[in-house]
Amino acid sequence: MKGACLDLIRSSIDDPPERAALDEFEQKLLIWQHQHVSNMERFIGPLTSSALRRRHPVPAPLFTRFEFCAGTPHTRFRTSGTTSGTRGVHCMPDLEAYELSIRAGIARLPFSLPVQNTLSLCPHASEFSDSSLAHMIQTLAPEASVGFTKAHGVAVEASWAWLRASESAVFLPATALALASFLDSGESVVLPEGSIVMITGGYKGQHRSIPEQSLHEATRAHLGPNVRIIREYGMTELSSQLWDWGEGYRSPPWLRVFTQHTNADGIGQLCFVDLANWGSCMAIETHDLGRVTDDRVELFGRISGMKARGCSLVVEEQSA
Repeated sequence: MKGACLDLIRSSIDDPPERAALDEFEQKLLIWQHQHVSNMERFIGPLTSSALRRRHPVPAPLFTRFEFCAGTPHTRFRTSGTTSGTRGVHCMPDLEAYELSIRAGIARLPFSLPVQNTLSLCPHASEFSDSSLAHMIQTLAPEASVGFTKAHGVAVEASWAWLRASESAVFLPATALALASFLDSGESVVLPEGSIVMITGGYKGQHRSIPEQSLHEATRAHLGPNVRIIREYGMTELSSQLWDWGEGYRSPPWLRVFTQHTNADGIGQLCFVDLANWGSCMAIETHDLGRVTDDRVELFGRISGMKARGCSLVVEEQSA
């Protein structure tokens, strides 16, 4: 099944499969995971003909109680959250499909990321080995300079010095709260043409929230008119990401998005079928609200009353 998954992702970069082919792959993967992934049979129950016609999204909170993995886990990525909270765990039998999905998702962008000149304001894999975001940044930019540490949070002075010294286009991945903290210093620089700021994570934390539009305006005010802002949406429980480069969030062909409990405006609870999750759990039910039109997704925040989560909380904890 792993080989078929890798082939699907590779072929989807330039030649997206027809919906019927994706439907067929999804059903084959459902049957395979029912047989080989721990706790899937327990969750889905018998695979009757009726069950085969339905999707079975696993609620994300169940990852705090059960492991879903085909065989022995090679890697355990843990969800972000406060230190007092229980963290969910995404177990993977290996990282090949996850890393391919990251690279393939980036390859579908209509421009190149200047990853050879990266300053990361995200958790770093050397300190946050169980962070899927940290591993994503390491996969994209293995030689990235570190602008965020567990001991000190955002390295504000050193990061500004790094940016001022840069003579070529910059790739600056950052969680929303880390970027806001960085820009709070009031310093500024005009980044070279082709520079890209990637914003990920929530805009609301335990102690601070910032309007998204305000953060984008501050980014351009402090980093110059040449900078392009892109947004990334991901979850520890997923192997794939949504990307927005100015036209709304879009999903790659192997990440299928749908809503349930949808209201008259088309807004509902977001669910994902991530075919790159071949060795864990392909269908995930989130506590986020969204609206889906073809391959475009609008985000409307968390369902009211649900607990905050996300990689920005890591930044907030280290900076508190």
